[in-house]
Order: sequence, then structure tokens, then C-alpha cells
Amino acid sequence: MERYSIYTGEKVTEEMYLKTWELDNITFEPKDVITKKLALDWFYASKKSIQILWDNKENKLIGYIFPFLLKHTFATEYIINNTNYQKVIKPNVFCDIKPGESGDIYVFSAVIIPEFRDKTLNIKNEKSPFYNKKVIKILTEALVDWVYEIKKLGISINYVFSEKVSDDGEKYLKSLKMQPCFALEDDSKFAKLFTPDMFSKCSNYNKLYQIYNDENTCSKFDASILKDHNYLHIKDNVLYYRDLNLLDLAKKYKAPLEIAYTPMISERIKSLKELFANKIAKYGYGAKYNYAYATKANYYSEVVLTALKDVDMLETSSAYDIDIMVELAKQGRIKKGYTVICNGFKNPKYISSITYLLDKGINVIPVIENSKEFELLAQVDRPINVGLRYNSDFESRLIKNDFKTQDEFDNRFGFNEVGLNEMAAKIKSSKNLTLKLLHFHFGGTISSIPNYIKGFSNIFEKYCKLKKKYDSLEYFDFGGGFPIKYSLTYKFDYDKLVDSMIKAVNSMTKEHKIAPPELIGEHGRYTTADHSFYIYKIDFSKENYGKNWYIINGSLMNMTPDMWGIQQDFTILPVNLYENKFVPVCLGGETCDPDDRYFLNEENVKLFMPKIKEGQELYIAIFSIGAYQEIISGIGGLHHCLIPEGNELIILENKKGEREFYTPKAESNTKKMLDILDYSNKKFVKKF
Repeated sequence: MERYSIYTGEKVTEEMYLKTWELDNITFEPKDVITKKLALDWFYASKKSIQILWDNKENKLIGYIFPFLLKHTFATEYIINNTNYQKVIKPNVFCDIKPGESGDIYVFSAVIIPEFRDKTLNIKNEKSPFYNKKVIKILTEALVDWVYEIKKLGISINYVFSEKVSDDGEKYLKSLKMQPCFALEDDSKFAKLFTPDMFSKCSNYNKLYQIYNDENTCSKFDASILKDHNYLHIKDNVLYYRDLNLLDLAKKYKAPLEIAYTPMISERIKSLKELFANKIAKYGYGAKYNYAYATKANYYSEVVLTALKDVDMLETSSAYDIDIMVELAKQGRIKKGYTVICNGFKNPKYISSITYLLDKGINVIPVIENSKEFELLAQVDRPINVGLRYNSDFESRLIKNDFKTQDEFDNRFGFNEVGLNEMAAKIKSSKNLTLKLLHFHFGGTISSIPNYIKGFSNIFEKYCKLKKKYDSLEYFDFGGGFPIKYSLTYKFDYDKLVDSMIKAVNSMTKEHKIAPPELIGEHGRYTTADHSFYIYKIDFSKENYGKNWYIINGSLMNMTPDMWGIQQDFTILPVNLYENKFVPVCLGGETCDPDDRYFLNEENVKLFMPKIKEGQELYIAIFSIGAYQEIISGIGGLHHCLIPEGNELIILENKKGEREFYTPKAESNTKKMLDILDYSNKKFVKKF
């Protein structure tokens, strides 16, 4: 018998295992000490999967790796991954999940006794698997062998992670962007990590490569995650948006393709208005709710004109987008008496457009951000109803429990409470201005309803106090922030949110004995995000260091700037090939930029896509891109690497309820881009 051996499975005796337990308990904090009974329970529950490196001559432990199957004591939850969604399993679950059902998770705890930490085993036999290898390398190879055999049985190991690592180890794990990795903890409580470099030195590196690329160990798509989705479903292995076959559309109109389904806009607006109406009736609230579309989310004519049919108001954000309101007034689409709220910083150009709309009989309410805007508006020779914006930085910190010193508050909009009262007094003393509205917006989207209501109520309290001084106040504008579904499993209780809002304002108006104000919500993202999506074709796939890269025929950072700018998650699904096995992939665009790729915000979620067989074509769709993405990226003109925009398909619904398909002419091509860059300006080019 050789002096050293790797023991696993039935070859591991209780005596051997208890040596690992004794070593563990030496390194643990008192609160983490494990009883002998619990240790043995783990040993048998995990089917003796521990890997032990044993000195046969001295009959003693050198080191071990223990794969804890869904039961690591230090973990608070376990994430099981599938296509762009996560399932949480609590720590008391042991082996209830069937192998390969959704993907098992193993947390690998590794310990080496101090005297062997950096030691190379003294082996003379060159044929020995331990010849001229350090203990850490021997354990690494043993782990790879074990995982390889597990995968051959059809058990899917989707993610490997240990929480009990040092700070540096934690940072390293996060830096890998969810690529499969193994975390080690040793008896000094410093994390050691099996890095890609460590694996490359292993003799069984080919097995590691197969672990993450063997089709036989891939997962099938779990269609149940779309069971309750309100507009996506799979039929005959093809993805549908409502009753639209996305594969047919991709082939007919050619990817890259942006599809805008405008009926979704109307559905969103009507749904929220109905919800507010129901809650107002429930509590007997004495005023109405007004739905304002925040045009900055999407300025396209089909979006604004569709929204205009159902919203109560429109909201502008700059001296330039108000020109849309001017054009709509000229066309007679917004008529005398219609309300337009004007936010954003106001320069003379902005004031001039406001004046034009006022002259057309439009009820324009500019929301004053600073004293300079007050001075400009006070000089206009006609009466103007105005609003005031409250700086909600304090409330934002309150609901996020993120307080900073006064010097670090960074919300540049509006007035604090003192400034609010001072400006209200100036408005009252002016000749032409009447205070009608109080506005605030927290920024971002609502995550915690109780926290949001806390901040919301705090600001409504200020409205109540102002109302007692200035009876002209009529509107309480709470801005936007209503979230939308960026991932398949995301859920938000809109009913609870609106119920809590109406309940709060109803109670507080009665308490303060004031007339209830009309409520205004400025909804941009909520209105438009889900009406539009992209379809791309996978141009080619490649493998680098065991990673599967799928490259689209377009640019992610160009057309979904939030993806790389703020690392926003998006729902990304294959359009076809659902019959194939799914593999973890990295998604990249066709530019030369390293950032032109998809970054997942959820640390334990990987993107899974069908494995593409020879002769097959894969299309993918990115959803919820109807708000901000193309507006920030820019329509027409130049984009990174001069990649042109794709095709566009707009689906309208006419007065008869029939669908109409409209394909605008492409906005960008090589000639237009070269013209913008002055290559066609011969007089200019000759100067060089």
C-alpha cells in the first residue's frame, strides 16, 4: 500500500471522519462548534462524499474536502439556478431535491493541517498520482475527479460557493461574475481559492473542462417559470409574446429587431387607474387620482400618442422635450384645458415654451426647482399656476436607512423644508403666480412598500402644513418609481402599495382637517418598459477557458445602455431551440469593447441558453427595454464602433381593435454616419 491515499465514499470510516470533525472544532468559534452526533448525521446524509487525504503509515489525517450538499451551517440560503431566475432553499433542506431536477448546490469546505499547508509530499514513485505535488494540488485534483463522477450520474451542480471565507476571498468570488469556482477555508480561517490558474496546473484539467461543457450534464428549460407570466409563454418550443410568434417575426423582419407592441401601454395605464379608483372608493377619499405620463422614459410618437389616449396629464423634463407638447398643441392633440406638468431645470427657452402653451389655453404647471426659476416665471405677464419641488433626500435616506452627514446629501433637486416655506411665501406675494402643487420624487424604483409609505407620509405631512397656509394648493404629486418586472420571478404587490397610499392620505387629511388634494403619479418606466423588446440572432459561439460565449449580431452596450452603465438586469430568453439542453453562457455584443456584455446583478444567478447544434440558428429576446434604453442610447446618428441600429417593427391597434404592423425606415446606415463625421464634406476634408 502506498503511504498516502485519497479516501471517499464507503472507504471512509467513522474514525477517519471524526478526525476531520476534531480538526474543524479546533478552528471554530465556540458558537460554531459541532457535536459528534450532528457531525455523523452530516457524514451519512451526504452519502460519505467527503474526500480525505490520509497518511497510511502514520495513520493520520493530512487534509480533506467536504462537499456539503444543501446544508452548510454557515449559509443563510441556497440559490438554485436556471434561466434568469432563482429559487431559494432554506438551510434545513438536506437531500430532498432529486439529482438534476433543478441543479444541486455543493459548498466545499477544505482544510489542511498546518504542517502540510504548503508541503510537497515526498513520493519516489513517478507513476504515483501524488508524485511531486503539493497537498493543495492533490486535493484540487481529487475534488475535480469527484465532481466529474457526480456529473456523469446526471446530477447538475450549478454553483459552488462558501460564505465562510475571508474578506479577500469574498471579493475574489464576486469578481468572477458568477463563473463556477471553488472556495476553500483552512484552519487559520483564511480563504484559499481554487483559481483557474490552479486548475490549469492539474493533470485532470480536461475533466474540469468537461464538467461545464458536457451536454449530457446540462439542464432542460423549466417552462413552469413562465406559468403565471402575463405576456410570455412557450408553444411548440418557440417563445410567444401574447399570441405573437417571435421566431416568425424575427425571420420575417430580420434581426436585430426592435418590436414595439403599443397596446401594452394602454393596458398598463388602465390597470393602474382602475386600481387607484378602487382604493379611492374603498376609503371614501374625497379627491381623484391623475395619471401623468413622464415622456422622458420614451419620446417616440407611437408611445406618447398611445399614452395620450388614456392618461390624464403629460409631464416634461427639459427645455427641449417640451417642444413635443408645443407640436401636439399645434396639431390639436392636446386641447385647451389639458394639464402639462413641467419638471426639470428651467431656462429662458423653457419659459418661452411654457408661455406659448399658456397662450393656447393649456393648463401648464411649471414646478419650481430654485429661486432663479421663480424670478423668470414672476416676470411673465400672465397668470401661472406653479408647483414646488421638495428635496426628498432626507426621506430617501430614511426609507433606505442610509443616513449621511448634511454635507454628503446629494439630491440636487428642489427645496428643503425651510426653503419650501420661504418660496411658498414669495409665490403668494408675487403678482402672477399661484401655488397649486407640491411635488417630490425619491429616484429609482420602489422596493419596500412599508419604507416607501414612511417617506411618502412624511412628505404628505408637509403638504398638509402648507395647505393650511396656502389654500390654493390642490395637487400632491408623488412622482414615479413604480417598479416593473426585470426578472421572471420578480413580484410586486401594487394593490398593497396603492391601498397603503390612499389609506395614508385619507387618514392624514382628516387628521389635519384639510380638503383632500388630487393625487398625481408621474409614470414613465411603468408605462412603457414592457411594451418593447429586442430580438437578436446569435452570430457565433466560442469557448474560452471553459466559458461558453454567445455573440449577438448587435451591441448590448449600444442598445441597452443601462446594462453596462448601471448593470441593470433584464429578462433575457431564447426565442427558439427550447427542445435543446441548456448551458450556462456569457452573452456578448459584436463591438471590440470588453464592457459590451451582459452583467448579471444577482450574484448567484447564471444565464442559461440552449446549446446550439450544427446547422441550427438561435435567436434571443431581451425584454422590458421600452423605457430609457433607446432614448439614452440615441435614435439614429452614431453608436459605438459605428454599429448601425437594427430593424424596427411597431404593432398598433386601430379603432376596430385590429392590429396593424408598421416598419419605419431604418434611421442609421453607413452613409448617414459618415456624413455626420464630415467625411462627405469635401471642402473640409481637403484641409487635411
